[in-house]
Amino acid sequence: MTSAALYREQVLEHAKSPRHFRRVDDATIHVPGNNPLCGDKLDLYITFENDQVVDVSFQAVACASCVASASMLAELLSGVTCPEASSLTDSIRQMLNSPADEALPEDLANLPIAALKEVRQHPSRVKCASLAWHAMAAALDGRDEEISTELLMYSNDSEPFTLQREVAAVIIPAGMQVTLRKGTNGYITQGLGGNFTGYVDGSLFRVDGKDADALGKEPVKPPEVPSNISDEDFEQIIWQQLKTCYDPEIPVDIVELGLIYRVEAEKVDEDRRVEVDMTLTAPGCGMGDILIEDVRQKVAIVPTVNEVRGELVFDPPWNHMMMSDEARLQTGMMY
Repeated sequence: MTSAALYREQVLEHAKSPRHFRRVDDATIHVPGNNPLCGDKLDLYITFENDQVVDVSFQAVACASCVASASMLAELLSGVTCPEASSLTDSIRQMLNSPADEALPEDLANLPIAALKEVRQHPSRVKCASLAWHAMAAALDGRDEEISTELLMYSNDSEPFTLQREVAAVIIPAGMQVTLRKGTNGYITQGLGGNFTGYVDGSLFRVDGKDADALGKEPVKPPEVPSNISDEDFEQIIWQQLKTCYDPEIPVDIVELGLIYRVEAEKVDEDRRVEVDMTLTAPGCGMGDILIEDVRQKVAIVPTVNEVRGELVFDPPWNHMMMSDEARLQTGMMY
């Protein structure tokens, strides 16, 4: 079994049947945890006695990745010494926030918990899987204040920036247009598909790829189209281009999310007209107009495309089973 398959199997198994899932009113310490970007809420209960972690239990209203990780934590750390718990907690936090291709620490390589390394392939799930471990680290330090991933989010995957010029931006998820001033400081939390999601003063903003220079980045180049390309291959290029359109809050493209219902490319003389029907995860989503405009712009830069018709449709209504298996795993919506 591949490590990816093992991760998927363990996440499902722990999420459906979490270990130590209970409230413990007489625990030595209770640490609440919150991941506001995903909506995960967790309460970790730890009982200490004579430098020993006697029991770790938890309750959570959270995605599968968060619940599974907390379940693995409770199973692994219940009964170990405090120094062992501290060492393992530090190693796993480091593992979860390390590059996807980095080797595991020796103390984790042969443990079942090593399957969690695969979460690094799904950046949007790292904060979910890390929440319980951050709460455990706080408990071992004797801190019982709420742990928020929003305050911990600036790790290896968040790049600081200072705007080099004034730039137009969109507030996520409201969809409101604003202007960010030159010199504004923040963090790039996502930069997929040529557009950027930035965190500034407690809010998330989307900056269009054409304004990449304001963030000190290079704009994405359009795809190449051979002069003798077949209609079928051209349509595949359009699909690949649509896969560069991302939900601004999570790193899942709109094709994998199942939001694209129809793509048709019609040749008109030497050029082409492209029609795209797409939907939204929720009809009232404030980012709807932004996403459909992103689709139009991404398709319009493909050579020989002279017209793009992008439409929002809501029949049939979207549901999470329209997502690819990979997207459902990445978003924690597996069942």
